Amino acid sequence: MHMADRALCIDAHRPMSGAEDDFRPKLGRIRSLGGRSAKRYTAKLAAAMEKARPGALAKRSGRGYSLSHIGRGAGIAAALSTKAHPFAKFRARRVAVKIRSVRLGKNGIPKARAHLRYIQRDGAQKDGTPGKLYGPQCDGVDDAAFLEEGKSDRHQFRIILSPEDAGELQDFTKITRDVMAAAERDLGTKLDWVAVNHHDTDHPHVHIVLRGRADDGENLVIARNYITHGFRRRAEELATLELGERSDFDIARARLVEAGKDRFTSLDRELQELAADGVIDLKQPRTIYERFRTKLLNARLKTLETLGLARHASDGWRLSPRHEETLRDMGRRGD
Repeated sequence: MHMADRALCIDAHRPMSGAEDDFRPKLGRIRSLGGRSAKRYTAKLAAAMEKARPGALAKRSGRGYSLSHIGRGAGIAAALSTKAHPFAKFRARRVAVKIRSVRLGKNGIPKARAHLRYIQRDGAQKDGTPGKLYGPQCDGVDDAAFLEEGKSDRHQFRIILSPEDAGELQDFTKITRDVMAAAERDLGTKLDWVAVNHHDTDHPHVHIVLRGRADDGENLVIARNYITHGFRRRAEELATLELGERSDFDIARARLVEAGKDRFTSLDRELQELAADGVIDLKQPRTIYERFRTKLLNARLKTLETLGLARHASDGWRLSPRHEETLRDMGRRGD
């Protein structure tokens, strides 16, 4: 007798219990979300989540399929953006990174030449001399030769790295080369780039021009999530490796300074999350950390008010619709 036949025979002769006879499925309406009690429980759960992490349930527009994972470095960026420790983003040395992909059309080379002239402008160095162009291997790079090699490129990337503690770094040029070498490993290709260090602003930073051509001759397509997370996390890793993690005092001091900045900051991002419904209502703090955070956010809101980017209403604070765009424009003018 086959196994299947034996199984059928066993099932056919097995007595059924009364519990099995009495079982009757009770079907609800299609797509039913439950009655009032279920809805009350869901509301309580949502309230608890919002209390634990304000803005956690905020609705965000534009969600859905994203092209951020198309291009080189997508997998590495996904791993880098996952924080192993909840305080890792505060402990690590911070580096602001700005990246633009610029199409080189008919007038691309003249515009690229003008950009190279701009980043080599007078007064860029510590001693007030013009900026000096350097590359992966040498300190003296011919900008004309760099442009000639990239004249057939479809695009180029213009990058700004601005370490928060740039003044403490021993060798700004070395850390730039290390960041770009790490990017080469992540992206799986040699990168052709030139850079200039700038010390003529409150925050020393470096301008990098990266050719949009991979070492196989194809267009260099970098995944959007690597542009967003990859360069910054690699730069922060290297700065932290050289200077060590930030202390509580370092973190508090840096965030207090942020409150008065004329650019988009991490405090602005927190305010945006709190203003998901349009109104920022800073709740009564209960812990030392919450009191410090509330003090920071109030200080930032006062700065934004003087800039015309926030106003205090009867139900709380409201941000201007042009809040982020205006601050980012102000930050670019400061570069």
